[in-house]
Amino acid sequence: MASDSMGFSCVELEGDVRSIVQKLSGSGVDRSSIGAIIADGKALFGFFQQCQFKFITRKGNQAAHYLAKHGFTLENDKFRIEEVPE
Repeated sequence: MASDSMGFSCVELEGDVRSIVQKLSGSGVDRSSIGAIIADGKALFGFFQQCQFKFITRKGNQAAHYLAKHGFTLENDKFRIEEVPE
């Protein structure tokens, strides 16, 4: 996985849907219609020494939304991988 090769051991993942962030942060099994997706998200914990899901407002997440929207307009996948910030 990319996390191993790039040396990521502690990550903070942000989302702008409070209910999803709460489900990902909770310890119980989610039995809702998106329970399988939540379980997949929780599986990320196993790839890192520390993994946190945090809520951020939509305005605060504006850059990520712009990049995601722009990514849908591209014909080819583009990836930019740099060194981990200190």
